[in-house]
Amino acid sequence: MRGRFYIVLCAAALVGICWACTGAYAEDISLLDGRCTITVPEGWRADNSYGDAGLVLYPPDPRAWPLELVIWAMPEGAAETARAAALAHEAAIRRDHPYTRRESGEFSTGDGLAGVQIIGEVQTAGNHKVACVFVAFACKGRYYALGTFAMREQLDTTILRYLAPVARNLRLGARPGEVASGEKPELRDNNRPGDSNRREPDQPTVGPAVAVVRPRYDADVTSPALAADAEELYLLSAEHLQLKAPRDYEIELVDGKWLVHPKGMARSAIGLVVWPLVCQGRAMSGAEVARTALQHWGVSAGQKFDFRPRGSPTPAARVPEAGHGSSVVFSGTGRTASGQVHVLGSCGVEGASALLAALYVTPTRAGREWPVLLKMLASVKVEEMCVGDLVRAPPCYRWQMPDWPALSLAVPEGWLARGRVEQHHGIWAISVEAADPSPQRLYISWKQPLVPLFRQLTALLEAIGWERLDRYFGDLSSQPYVLLSRQEPARFVEEYWNRHTRVSLQDAHIIEQSQPEELKGLINVSDAESLQAVVEGTSALGPRRNHYLVAVASTEENDGHKWQAAVLEASGPADDDGRAVAALRAMIEGALISEAEESAEGVAAQIDDMLGRARQAVSVLPAMSTGAMPKINSALALTSEEGAGIWQAPAEALAVWQRALNAGQHGQQPEDLLPELHTLQQQAGDE
Repeated sequence: MRGRFYIVLCAAALVGICWACTGAYAEDISLLDGRCTITVPEGWRADNSYGDAGLVLYPPDPRAWPLELVIWAMPEGAAETARAAALAHEAAIRRDHPYTRRESGEFSTGDGLAGVQIIGEVQTAGNHKVACVFVAFACKGRYYALGTFAMREQLDTTILRYLAPVARNLRLGARPGEVASGEKPELRDNNRPGDSNRREPDQPTVGPAVAVVRPRYDADVTSPALAADAEELYLLSAEHLQLKAPRDYEIELVDGKWLVHPKGMARSAIGLVVWPLVCQGRAMSGAEVARTALQHWGVSAGQKFDFRPRGSPTPAARVPEAGHGSSVVFSGTGRTASGQVHVLGSCGVEGASALLAALYVTPTRAGREWPVLLKMLASVKVEEMCVGDLVRAPPCYRWQMPDWPALSLAVPEGWLARGRVEQHHGIWAISVEAADPSPQRLYISWKQPLVPLFRQLTALLEAIGWERLDRYFGDLSSQPYVLLSRQEPARFVEEYWNRHTRVSLQDAHIIEQSQPEELKGLINVSDAESLQAVVEGTSALGPRRNHYLVAVASTEENDGHKWQAAVLEASGPADDDGRAVAALRAMIEGALISEAEESAEGVAAQIDDMLGRARQAVSVLPAMSTGAMPKINSALALTSEEGAGIWQAPAEALAVWQRALNAGQHGQQPEDLLPELHTLQQQAGDE
């Protein structure tokens, strides 16, 4: 591990930095006797005075932050993985600056070396927040990190224009002329003996001595905006899909849908979604399909959209169970790791075939990006495909609460569950846990609120001998409180809950977080605070990823030194495909309260109210590929050489974009692209 923070965060206006390379043309700089080569783009300047410890690259635009490549020897016994390199780099950042990871994703160089891209946020000495982005690799006993900084509104441009092109040209591995024994650049499995701790004989044992420039905030430091409307479009293709897009765009298949977005940057900031769907069982309208699908896409889940019908029903007979066709256009605001995005789309249905196509973009870039996104949508072509039988959700069994059998929950087959309903200091509480006994130990819990509740640890209590996390009894006959001063939700997760959950994590870090309003309802008090967080770390079961939905609020008692918290949790291995999160959502959405319940007056109504608020909370969870959507399913998940039917794109779903492009409707608002959004009145039920 490095002894200090080896990244440079400075404005180009800072003086006193020498330029070691001032060439005007692209050139290669090699470090480590040729084991690391980086291409310096034309017009850039490089300071390679740090030897094999790394170098600093300065873009032509003097307003942009520089890129820095940092190289250091892996600690003895460390994993030779890109993720381990990223965690080590973040640990160094945290030693000098408040840092939070916001998003992570895969990255690969032009030579195919796999790495990870991390987007985080650092806080400067002036309490300003600046985006931090880097890519990390591990290769032959060394960790590599190439990163830079940006104002949040310029993050996407910085990645697309500066970081991604340089990182893709990074070449790591053998010296020129060495025979690599048939190996190719790839991540090694740390569990394979003989690989994880391999070292080169001349490997350095100490980190590089890189000069550090402390970060400062400069409101004038921005990167130039991309002129998206001036970009030439090139043909992109995937199986069944073709479209034209800028050269730096790529197609990614995610959970049965195509996402088209710039390479190497957060796909949550800008792009297209093209989603072929199959209607199940009965004819459905475009509005019905769009509503259902949008609630199963992470960007739009839990959001409200404005739907406007287009066209008129037309018969369709190409697919089994053919019904009537229809189409809608829609607009709304989505929520992503990059913040809010405008979502503008169309959905067409012909028989059992449906196609949802939409663009999404952050508000600050919307007016500038509309033209190129519109051109991309207008160029989309989706080939017909054979589809097989629908994939059904895994079976569940109904588990009844032992002390209150009126409440039953949907628990996955084979899982073990336990729980109780109880009253604590006049507050009803639900506590349920369910676990998969397989070696993966998937785990979910629903605690609304946590029991015991919390009591503020005051100076008076400390003076008479009470300590943090002691259990405090107001009187001998009462139930206890936990002594803990009220914390904001993220700190509550890091400092308390992560240590007290069934699957606690070491070296835990929040890698994604947001504050959805839907979670505040877990505690029906006006001062509730919310947090949706994904936490990664190690455990006795190996690397884990825990997903938390948290609310923190006061109690309704007059004594202001009491407070409460509610937690919904899903825990699984770090490489889990989301089954734990899907199980948590299914358990709560499938919960039922028997109408025959005749227990104490008002109890059933209170529990039913809590259940309703828990259902609202889990609506923010991302859609999972393991569970089928109600009424519809992805055609891409059903493709089969000998399918039961043919999926064919409804013509109207894409024609709307071609008409908008031909009409030259490029303006600054969604209504400028699709006039139907303000010229038609929404009908109750939308068709």
